[in-house]
Amino acid sequence: MPDTPDRPHRTGMLTLDLIVAVSAIVISFASLWVALRADRTQERLLQASVWPYIEYDTSDATENGGKRLAFEIRNAGVGPAIVRSFAVAYDGHYYPTLRELMAACCNVHPSKRHKHGIFASTVRDRVIMAHESVVFIQVLPSLSDPQSYASISSSRFHISVQICYCSVLGDCWLFDTARDEQPQAVDKCRPASVPYIT
Repeated sequence: MPDTPDRPHRTGMLTLDLIVAVSAIVISFASLWVALRADRTQERLLQASVWPYIEYDTSDATENGGKRLAFEIRNAGVGPAIVRSFAVAYDGHYYPTLRELMAACCNVHPSKRHKHGIFASTVRDRVIMAHESVVFIQVLPSLSDPQSYASISSSRFHISVQICYCSVLGDCWLFDTARDEQPQAVDKCRPASVPYIT
């Protein structure tokens, strides 16, 4: 004769059996809720540990007190920022190159032969590590004529950037310095309508 499976021991009192069964269900749901909360907490801790935070600044001096004009992107967060799109505007109009930007803002026309002491580097498709800075436009007075330098200096606060970047976990933010004081979370980064390519 086959063994019959063991059945849970019952007390013989319907009310007590019902209380025990309901208690077991409640404890199971409570354990599940605690596990889900712990999982969400771990997820948030992981997001915080790789969180990038982009800042934009323009300055007219070096840390040592020397003169120079700089337009700078800085990652003040704790994780790398993967730049997906980057655009530069003057008075709300976007320009794809340094030459077009300088002509529009400052009536300065850098060329390969005469750069007016202006140096540029790329930001687009770049990974900016935590606490790393990228000076994407720099103007040195020693290599510039005074008129060009003064024109760029007086126009620098009208230059803004739009940058979209993501963390290594795929969380993304859009920072439009002409509109927002800090980056805004977005579902994903979309290409800039007029990308800045230096």
